[in-house]
Parts: sequence; C-alpha cells; structure tokens
Amino acid sequence: MHYVPFLSLAGFLLPCLSCSLLLTLAQRPCAAQQPAIALITDQPAPELSGNYSLPPSQFRLAANGRVLFSSGGATAVFDWDAANGVPRRLLQTNDLLGSLGIPLSESDAAGVLDSTGHLLQINAAGHAAVAVTAAVKGAVDPAAVLFHDGSSFQLLKTALDSVTEIAVNNQDRVAVLGMVTLPTFPNPFQGLYIAAPGADPIEVAFQGKPAPSAIGGTYSRLRQIIGFNNSGHLAFLADVSGGNAVRAIFLYDGAEVRVVAKNGTAQGAIQSFDITPPTSGVSYLLNNNSKIAFRAATVGANVGVFVADASGAIVKLGAVNEPSGVEGLGNCSGIIYLRGFNDADRVLYDCLTMPGARNALLLRGPEDPAPRAILQRGQAIPGVGDFLATQQASLNNSGQVAVLASLSSTATPYAWLFAGDSDPVKIAAESESAPLGGAFLLAGRNAPALLNDAGQVVFLSDIGETNAVALFSWSASAGLASIVSSNDPLPEGANTVLRAVPFSGGSEELLVQFRRAGGQSTYFAKSLNPNAAELRKIVSEFDNIPGLGVIVSPDNLALNSKGEVAFNANLLGARLYPTAGILASIPGAVIQASVLAGETGPSGEILAALGPPRLNGQSQLAFQATTIPAGPPQPIVTQIQGIYVAPISPGPDGLQAIARQGDPVPGGGTFATWPTVFSSLALNEMGAVAFRAIADNGAAMGLYVGAPGAPLQEVVRTGRAVAGEVRAGNGIPAAYRLNDRGQVAFLLSLTGGGRSAGVFLATPGADGYTLQPIAMNNDSAPAPGSAAKFSMFFEEAVELNNAGQVAFFGGLQSANFNGGWFAGSGSANLALRAYNTQRIADNLRIGTFLTTKGGAALTDSGHLAVFVTEMIGPGPKPRIFVAAPDSTLRSLAISGDRAPGLSADFGKLLPNLSATRSGGILFNAILLNDALRAATFLATP
Repeated sequence: MHYVPFLSLAGFLLPCLSCSLLLTLAQRPCAAQQPAIALITDQPAPELSGNYSLPPSQFRLAANGRVLFSSGGATAVFDWDAANGVPRRLLQTNDLLGSLGIPLSESDAAGVLDSTGHLLQINAAGHAAVAVTAAVKGAVDPAAVLFHDGSSFQLLKTALDSVTEIAVNNQDRVAVLGMVTLPTFPNPFQGLYIAAPGADPIEVAFQGKPAPSAIGGTYSRLRQIIGFNNSGHLAFLADVSGGNAVRAIFLYDGAEVRVVAKNGTAQGAIQSFDITPPTSGVSYLLNNNSKIAFRAATVGANVGVFVADASGAIVKLGAVNEPSGVEGLGNCSGIIYLRGFNDADRVLYDCLTMPGARNALLLRGPEDPAPRAILQRGQAIPGVGDFLATQQASLNNSGQVAVLASLSSTATPYAWLFAGDSDPVKIAAESESAPLGGAFLLAGRNAPALLNDAGQVVFLSDIGETNAVALFSWSASAGLASIVSSNDPLPEGANTVLRAVPFSGGSEELLVQFRRAGGQSTYFAKSLNPNAAELRKIVSEFDNIPGLGVIVSPDNLALNSKGEVAFNANLLGARLYPTAGILASIPGAVIQASVLAGETGPSGEILAALGPPRLNGQSQLAFQATTIPAGPPQPIVTQIQGIYVAPISPGPDGLQAIARQGDPVPGGGTFATWPTVFSSLALNEMGAVAFRAIADNGAAMGLYVGAPGAPLQEVVRTGRAVAGEVRAGNGIPAAYRLNDRGQVAFLLSLTGGGRSAGVFLATPGADGYTLQPIAMNNDSAPAPGSAAKFSMFFEEAVELNNAGQVAFFGGLQSANFNGGWFAGSGSANLALRAYNTQRIADNLRIGTFLTTKGGAALTDSGHLAVFVTEMIGPGPKPRIFVAAPDSTLRSLAISGDRAPGLSADFGKLLPNLSATRSGGILFNAILLNDALRAATFLATP
C-alpha cells in the first residue's frame, strides 16, 4: 500500500475530538436501509466436479513422512501418510467454528471458516500451523492462526488482525508476521510475534518502533520471515527509517534482536552490501545453528552467497566474476542462485561458469577450503543422459540433494535426481511411466521438491496421456508412490464454496466461482437481471477442449458486455508442452486460444509469459508480456517486457505492441523496464491502455496511455511539473483508474511547494494530457466544524467514473475528525460525502473506513459506496453505506442483520465493492445461521 503521511504518527493517534464537539457538527441524515437483491447463493449449487483441484496451493513434508497439503484454492487442508495412503481432510471452508471447537470469541460459535490452508507450515513431527479467515457476526475479516497437534486444532493468540507469513519450529512455537489495526488510524501496521498453544504472544518487532541500536532508527517495513529454528531464534528481513542503513537482516535470540548484516556499510572483510527484497527464488535461509545464508550484491554489483551470524562474522562462499573453487570450472560468471542451507552450515548454490557456459551445483560450508560439485554440466546420469543445468534443488541435513535437472537427452529433457556422497540416481524422468498411469511431464512444474532427513522426496508433476496433475513421494527404499492426483475423488461430504470474481464494469453479468471444498472449480456468468436465474458456464478446471488441450488453473477472468470472457490458463495435452496463454470463452462457441506463449510477436520476438488480460466491449485484449529474441537458444537470454493489444479471436489485426523495452518514450529516452514483471494496466471501452514504465534517462518512472494506431502519450513522469512549482515525486503508484473518456485518476507523490502528495485527474486533449489537482496535502478541505487540511491519501482509495468524477479518501489535519471520503471533478468543487465520527444515530457514529482495494465504488451517477470496518457505539461494526451526490447516507448492509430475501444473516461483508454500468452496487457476504454460506448482492442506490 502506498501512502504519503504529512502528520506524525503520534499526532495522528491522538483523540480526534471530544463528545461536546460531536454534538455541534453539522450532519446529514442517514436514510433507512436500502434493500438489496441476492443475485446468487451457494445453494442450490450447479453440478460440480468431485475431484481434487491440483496443483496443491501448498504442500509440506514432515520428518516422519507425513505430508500435509492444501487444495482447491486453499479451501481445504489434507493429511497423508504412507501407512494409509489416502488423504484425510482436516479442515475445510464453511466449517462451523463451533464444530471445530475454536470460536474466536464467546458469541461466534455460529461463525464459519471463510478460507483455509493459507501459509501452511509444519514441523518435524508433522504438527501444523495454518492461517485462516472466518465469518463472524460484527467483525470485518477476522484472521487467526490455527495449530494442529496431530489430533485437533487450537487457536493461537497472535495480537494480529491479519496474517501474511508463518514459520513453525519443533518446539510447537509459531512465528507470525501480519497486520495490526490501531484505533483512529486508517492504515494498519506490521507486527512480528511468536505464539504457542495456550500462551500469550511475544512481540519481536513492530512497524514504527525502535530497531536495534546497532542500526538505529525505527522499523519502517517488515519484509519477510527468514526462518524460525529449534532454538527459538527468529530471523527476519526489515527496512529501517532514520538508521545508519535502510535495510538489514535481523536475528531475535529469545531475549533481544540483533543485526546480522545491513546495507551500506563495510562489515569485516566484506565491502558494502546491497541487500534487496527477494523477487524470485530463495534469498535468505536460517539453520538450527542460528546462522543465516543469504544472497546479496556487494560494491561493484557482484552478486554472492554469504553465511553470517549475530556476532557480525560474515563469510563469502562464492560470487559472480570470482573463481568457482572447483578445478576446471573457471569463474562463476552468471547468476548465482541460493538453493539450500543445512545444520552442518553447508550452503547449496549453483552458478553458470565459463568457458563453455558450464552449469555447476555446488555445496560449501564456511570452513571448507573449496566447494564440492554435486552436479556439473556434461556429467553422465545413468539412464537419462548428461546433466545440463539445475532448475530447482533442495538440501537436507545429511547433505543429500533432490534436483530437478535439465538434461542433454531429447527423450528425457528433464528429470528429478537424488544425489549425495554417491553418484546421482534417477527419481523420475520426463516421458517415463508414472505409478498411476500416464507419463511424467516435468517441464511445466518448476518448483522445489521437499526433502527430509530420511531421504524422502515429495514433488509435483503433470501427467501426460491422462492429462492430470499429481503429487508424488519417493525414497530409495520405498520407491515412487502417488500421494494425490486430480483424477482422485475428494472425501465424501465436501462443502460447497461460492466466490465472486472481481466485477468487470462494462458487463451486465457477474462472474462467480463454484467448487467443492478442496476440489476443482467451475466459473459461471450470472445476469445482473435478478429475474434471469440461470447460470451460464464459462470454464472448469480440467475441461478438455478439442484441438486445444486440458485446461489447468484458469485464472484472472475478464468479462465484457458481449458475454465474452478472457483468462489465463495452462494447458495439458496440447501440441507443445508446456503451453500457457490467454484463452477465450465466447458465447455459442467452444473455448479457443487468443494468444499463446511461444507465438511470434509483431517484431519477431517470441512470447514467453503473458500477464493478466484486460478485455473491453470491442473484443480487444490488453496484457503485459515478457518475450525473448527469436533465434537459437542462448546460455543467458535477456527477456524483454512489453504491453500488447490483440483481438480476443485471432483476426487480421493480429497482435500489436503498444510499448516495448527499447521503444522511444514520449518526452525523451527509451523504455528501460517495467516496475514489476506483470505490473497493473487498465483498458477502457475505447481501446486505450494505461500503464506504468521506467524510462532510461534518469530512471524516471512514468504513467502512459496508448492505443493501436495512435501515438503514445505521457500522462505524468517523475520530476515533471504538475501544478506550478509542485513536481511529481519519486514514484507512480500501481493503482490508477482509467475511464472511457480517456481520463486517468491517481495518487502522486510530490516535491516542492510544501506538498508531499496529491490526487490528480489527467484529461486528454489535442496537446496531450492536462493534469488537474483534485486535492493536495496542505489544501483546505471541506469539513464540518473547524478548518481542516488534507494530510494523507491512499493509492487504492481513489475512484473515477465515466462522468469524470473523482472520489478519494483523505486523511485530515483537523480538530474534529481525521478523515473522510470526498468527491469532485475538474468542473465541480470538492464535497465531503462521509467522514469518521459522522453521526448515524443518537449513540452511533462512523469509526474507520476501509482504504484498500474494494473499499469503495463510484457509480456514473455519482453515488459512492463505502466500506466501514469500525463503528463508534454499540452493535455490529462492519457496514456498507452509499453516499448520494447530496451526501445523504444510506445503509446497504450491516453485519448480523438478516440478508434481504434470505433466511440467513449477514456474517462477513467482503471488502470487494464494485459499481455496475447501470448504476448498481455489487457486494458479497459470507452468511450465518443457515445452510447458505455465501451470496452476491445487488443494490440500487
């Protein structure tokens, strides 16, 4: 989340007003609750698959051979061991909290689990910790960590409102990183805690609190849990503000937090580090000796692998452009990847060496004079061919390694290998028979295997011929066994799960997803006309499409006004394997391919990976892609990113590039890169595409709009003047809104003129885009009572409609209240629509608004729906209101109230508000006190 504060934290947390002041504020009435219509519920459910949905979202292996995995979009958790050979369901979405014996409070035995299986972690005994969310009357999105001791679940005390990471050690203690909401402050803070069954949590680090004196300042962002070992020591990565470095690796030893390595200063014989947040693969590992292996760049941008501990000792094991240490291999001259770290302090890593572009997988400890080559290019592997390169690898404490390797053989280009002190042996090879029938297909599942100290390996594979996906176990003594396959039936009694797909504003239909808990999903379209009851099937997991293949993992669905749907998917049984791309469901026709990876782009480039599609009513697709140059394969391939537009059905217009790396940028320079591999982009009904990119002249980030056959236009670029002496700051937020008039609304960081942030509306014209500030910090804000000034904005709390109106949440420097939702446009003054402390009834006031994605929706008529997470006063807290253009408030839904037209009660109101083109408001809820568990509602303001 991007926001720019103006007030200090301490000042913002002060009480915003007294009760006497409240009585004097000007108020607008709150009208009676407006009825909503339940468009779709989870019962009666359409015909659904009864098989497992694979690949599992997570799977974990214990020392005793037990495997726990979550499946079906993390809607169920299963337990498998070789003794019974059949997965046992432990937990599933829509389970009653009371039946599990884990109510989150005294009054929520009727609450239900909303999601399960997230962040699944287990220890050596197979005891598990898992993050769940629940639907509970009067709560927004209660999150919890459950601990399973092998027989039952227990609720852990974490002091967190939401959970982002979990680690568990063999002492049944759990490290938890998540968010904490503080009273009267609209943005949650990060906290890192250690929890255990029956114990109060221990705070390790908290955003905004002091970091250790060795670095100084305060924690500004807790990046990740590195590890939690059996000594109870917890390693983590965090950013620091006001210290002598901006980022560091920290270790909590049970008594205090210490700095292990930090950016910007020389440490012993090591020159200055550039410790970066992990982007892909593994960058940091902790072992049970409380040492940390990490991958980082040093001065000169040479990437290396290091081992460090809390004493400050740092040992370099290998680095780019330095000798590999193995005779005949030369220097490590390519990217070094960190693969594993064990309790013997040995690090598994690989590198590309010269001459001859030779890949080697190396094992080395701080005391070892040189690394040992586990595998190196050209090494013969009995029965499968010569080793070429490591795709993935895992290491255990016995020094054994499980490797997914690419091989020289065209018959077996990939294989899982097991290596240790003896020669490597084959676990499974591409195209060889699998235990459950069919043949292994390994190229499309590039994920690490799990490897325990007993030498048991668990890995995921696609299966040819049967077109399935399966999870396998292997050991030298037991051989191969199937754990679970997408062809296997679920246990009896799985709950039905309904979830709405994010709404496509140009459509008169809603996309919904149905599945049995843990099973394969099916997507349907539902008309927004409540009298049209039938569902229209779009696609199911493992649908077999003649001439195309079997669809695996359909995702990122986009729907237009014609009923056409575009989505990302992988394909099994296609002409080439692996195949992935953007597929299309068109009414009256079979599913077809729109764009596939491997196709040739307009300049001869080869499409390598395709991002989420955007789809408009002209049947145009917009997406970001990574591409590789055409020609023979190279040892090191530079991928080029670009923004493309294509018709949903292949036609004469074909694939067109809007912008690619190296293309000229309006205003000077060339496109250098995109902020993320698949950054956000927007497509309107006129065919215009908005996107962010970085230019090479000064590494300036900009926001641009382009369309096929039209010149690219710059909306704003960092460093450019946007309002008098005020200039755009250092970054362009990832959230921005594009309407059908080509206008763009966004939050912008600023410099100059005493401004640090502002909400802007950019409007296209004959001479390009004109920026108009809607609100900037230090501007006066319309507010009841005393004078107020804007102090803070949130990038995801900006909305734009097709009439050119902008709505946004503004934090305020005010004696009366600290924030509210405002609306205005280029031709209309700002109006305050709803604000915290606003009186709803005699003893009830608005407390806290949701300022993240889905927290508001703005219709073209100017009605603004807002999600309130906390109320001040008695009764349920979460509510949805709609503010009319005259600022009159209406209540749409209240947690705990009877859902209109149903026999169930609103439980959890889901924070995914959206507006329809015809002026309606869509919202979703998990239901309580009835057989129904979920529904999507349509309200007319």
